[in-house]
Amino acid sequence: MASDAPRRPASWSWGIAILAVLGAIGGWTAWRLQLHGVDEAITRKRAALKQLQLKGVPPDPEVVEYLQSRGLVFGTQYEDQLARLAPSLPAPEGHTNAQLYFQERVHDVQQTLEHLATAQGMELPAVLGLPKELPPVDAVPRFLAQLGLIEDTATLLSAVDGIALVRSFKVEDPQPVPPAATEGAELFLSAVPVRIRLTCSLRAVSRLLGALDRAVPLMDLLAVRIVTVPPAVEDPEAPPAAAVLDAEIVVARYQVTAPETEPAAEEAPAAPASRSKRPAS
Repeated sequence: MASDAPRRPASWSWGIAILAVLGAIGGWTAWRLQLHGVDEAITRKRAALKQLQLKGVPPDPEVVEYLQSRGLVFGTQYEDQLARLAPSLPAPEGHTNAQLYFQERVHDVQQTLEHLATAQGMELPAVLGLPKELPPVDAVPRFLAQLGLIEDTATLLSAVDGIALVRSFKVEDPQPVPPAATEGAELFLSAVPVRIRLTCSLRAVSRLLGALDRAVPLMDLLAVRIVTVPPAVEDPEAPPAAAVLDAEIVVARYQVTAPETEPAAEEAPAAPASRSKRPAS
């Protein structure tokens, strides 16, 4: 028995099939375009992350521990060299007034020189070549460094044979040490020199220069001048004597003058400075 439903033309089936294929192609194309956009976004993110990555060895715990240990080694070496070049000043125990402490140090050094002169049988100057008035508070560290240098130099001179007379000590103005050729760089060190005049033999001068070269902490020899002293009485029958020399040397130590990298801890206010003008030397 024949069906009464209308029969669709064969062209409709083909049309539906074509539409389905076109839809599939469109969907695949849209998916590919979206995937390409995601891929570009990933590429951009990776490029940005590469700029944030550390170059070289990553900072894992072992690397951090190694760097910390090396930092401690370098810090120790730096402190050792600095102590040899610019020794720390003695702490003013129980003092809040730097000027009074400076006066006490002057008297201590004078007593040291008296003991050396008595023990070694050599003549040392009674005055230390310091300003007659107390230095300002901010200059006290510089004069303390020069006092220590005078004391150590006198001890060294007393151990050198052939030095019978030390004529004078004289402290001189600080000499800034030029920094590296970097614009705006801070001065790191300043030399604090002491000029010394003495009478001795040529052999004593040679021994003195060798002792200065071996001195620890450093005693830097900045200048030396030697003049032959003619004999007072010429006796043709007298045996030839060793030449007597007037020698003048300038030795120095150094002070760190660069500003601190960390703010100093707050300290209690110091007591008012003494107005005494008693001579320091």
